[in-house]
Amino acid sequence: MAFGSQLAVEFEEGENFNIRILREKISAFMSKHFTEVEELLVSTVENLEHEELIEERAQIQRLEKLKAESELRECGRECLQLKKERDGFNETVKSISEDKRIMRELKKGNCDLKGEKLKAETEIDFYERKFEDLEMSDGPTSNFGVPGEVVGEKGAVKESQA
Repeated sequence: MAFGSQLAVEFEEGENFNIRILREKISAFMSKHFTEVEELLVSTVENLEHEELIEERAQIQRLEKLKAESELRECGRECLQLKKERDGFNETVKSISEDKRIMRELKKGNCDLKGEKLKAETEIDFYERKFEDLEMSDGPTSNFGVPGEVVGEKGAVKESQA
C-alpha cells in the first residue's frame, strides 16, 4: 500500500486532469496488484523455503540410508568372516575328535600288544624253566612239553619218530 500512496503524492502541479485521473487509477491499480503480487511472492518464498526444508530432510534421509547400507554390508562381511572361523573351529574339533578316536584305538591296540607280550614272556619263562629242568636231569627221560617233540642231548629239540 505504501507504493500506491507514494505514487499519489507525486502528482505535479499543472498536470492535466486526465493525466491526474490516469495516474490515480494506475496508482490504485498498482496498489491493489502490488498487494496481490506481494502476497504471491511471500507465499512463493514460503513454499520455496518449505521445499528446501523438505529437500534437505530428504538429503539427510538418503545419507542416513547410505550409511545404514554401508554398515549392513560391513556387518555381512563380518558375519561371513565369523562363519568361516566357526567352520574352521568345527573342522578343528572334528580333527581333534578323530585324533582322540585314533588315540583310543592305538591305546587299545597297545594294551592288546602288552597282553600278548606278557603272554609270550610267560611262555618263554615256562620253556626256559623246562629247559633248565631238562638240563639238570640225567637226560631226556621224560617228555615235558609239546607232544611229538623230544628233547635230546643238551636240550636240542628233535622230532619224535613215533
